[in-house]
Amino acid sequence: MDGSRQEFETGLTAAYGGDIRALVGEMAEEAKPDIIGYFDVPKKNNRTSDLFSEEEPWYRAAALTALEAVARSGSFIEINTGGIVRNTSGALYPSAWILREARRIGISIMVNADAHSPHDIDGYFLQAATLLRGLGFTSQRQFTSAGCTDVPFAA
Repeated sequence: MDGSRQEFETGLTAAYGGDIRALVGEMAEEAKPDIIGYFDVPKKNNRTSDLFSEEEPWYRAAALTALEAVARSGSFIEINTGGIVRNTSGALYPSAWILREARRIGISIMVNADAHSPHDIDGYFLQAATLLRGLGFTSQRQFTSAGCTDVPFAA
């Protein structure tokens, strides 16, 4: 999933017969970790939208099904800035429309750079926080000495 386009296509063909819908559908139904990272990682290898469009009804339905599973599980979503920091997708994971839906159904979020070098440790955090505030989020999940808790965004 997180490799090159060629690795992605090889895995997609081997596991799903090249069917991107089957991949997204399985992710929506089967993945149940505590923190959901790279929620919409298939877009990493879809910069030109030649595999699918995020506007397609089947894709939106699969993403909403996955968000509902996250909400039921009590998990939260990581907002990963690595797609911008390392220019792998040129975008945040997940997309703004997914974050808007996550907020609507009460899913907490956590901002993470997925830094591969020390100078990227807070890469695009300010931009991510600005986007989140614009979508109505007032806090993010953080790991503290007291455990995982919601921490308000700085003013």
